[in-house]
Amino acid sequence: MGKRGILLSERTSGWELSSTSASVPSVSIDCMEMESESKAKAITDATLAFAKTNSLDLSQVILAVASESVLFATIPGSNFDAIKTNQALRFELESLLPCDAEGIVADSIEAPRGSKQTSVAAVALETAHVERIVKTLEDARCKIQCIVPRSMLAFEQASIERLLPASSLWLWVMGTGEESRRVEVVAVDSNRLPIAWQLCDMDPISIEQNVRILNIDSLPVFVVGNSQDTEILSAKLGIEHQIVNQDLSSLIKKRAGKLLTAGEFPWIDLRRDVLASQDPWRRYQGAIVRLAVATCVFFAVACGTFAWRATHYQSLANQYKAKQEDIFRETFPGQRVPAAILARLKSEYAKAKGVRTTDTATTLPESALSILRKIIESFTKDFSFEVLDIRIENNRLAMDIELSTQQDAGKVAAALARQGFRVEPPATTLVDGDRIRATLIGAYDPTGNNLSSNPDDRALR
Repeated sequence: MGKRGILLSERTSGWELSSTSASVPSVSIDCMEMESESKAKAITDATLAFAKTNSLDLSQVILAVASESVLFATIPGSNFDAIKTNQALRFELESLLPCDAEGIVADSIEAPRGSKQTSVAAVALETAHVERIVKTLEDARCKIQCIVPRSMLAFEQASIERLLPASSLWLWVMGTGEESRRVEVVAVDSNRLPIAWQLCDMDPISIEQNVRILNIDSLPVFVVGNSQDTEILSAKLGIEHQIVNQDLSSLIKKRAGKLLTAGEFPWIDLRRDVLASQDPWRRYQGAIVRLAVATCVFFAVACGTFAWRATHYQSLANQYKAKQEDIFRETFPGQRVPAAILARLKSEYAKAKGVRTTDTATTLPESALSILRKIIESFTKDFSFEVLDIRIENNRLAMDIELSTQQDAGKVAAALARQGFRVEPPATTLVDGDRIRATLIGAYDPTGNNLSSNPDDRALR
């Protein structure tokens, strides 16, 4: 099991260091009044000390920003379809939120594949808010895995565990202890994904106003939080609701632990652009994962195809072997079928061919070079012709020539005969309108025997 990770959370009074393990106590960092550079150094020093004291992994860090630090917007699905890049998303949010597209990072929550999504939730964060902190941490070799709104971690875990029903309105009482208590009003769709998110004070009138604005479909209302906080809010609310007591810190740590150890991705990840300058491949992370999955699927399909084809070919080989065995049994009844059937059949064929021959002596064929020399010597100087192709095999000759007249073809055949060739009457064809192409078939036979009628002679044509 790997080392435990670090959850660095932004709180009302400063920042808080905690571990994904419940056994490690949290540590507060009081740095709200510091300048950005000093604050970043204080947070980094505290993180390094916290990791060393509790044997935590500095390469497994989640930066959780406060809800007050981010901006939320709902984009209609028809508008979102035209957004193809993260840059386009930032400029779309610029028209919906009080922010500058060049000074923010943003991400959106997309519904699972195949589900309907009429609107898309998006979150923006000003880069200047945590840019110095991120750079200082990474310079100290802390690896930030993701930057998420802290509340979103609780929302995600509640959605994963189905603690609250879909298509409902959640009132999350996030503040505890001496912090200024805030209520986060979250409307979720049928996929349990946020479609609206408002932050308001612990004031029943303000809460009820936000509920009326967001709850246009009269969704069931749930008050979620620690038992003490939910009871206080429930006693003051004048709207119908149900109470769900949950330890929000436990939900947040549980989700953070899953993100660090299970290779899962958060709904919203704001570690991108300038907040991910030391991780240039991060923007391509999703595409790389999809490419890896596609590659694995391709190789799996290829291996399956090759295995199927190998089985198919083996089946054909077995069928052909069975046919060979049947032929051998028919040809040589009573004999045992040998392992190398084809070699045995070839051997029997060679023996049978030798038995049928009537020659008592074996004659070796003339050298092809010697025959070629005789062909060249037969060429006449009385007229010109062009040799297109000459084939010599076992004293047999096939030659294609191009000349002016059919009579010239006969003269070439006669010249070959004078050199000891037995030549058939040449076959001629008219080409290019005025040229004659002739094919001469014959055999070199200095003994004067008749031209062989072996079909192999015809094969040289």
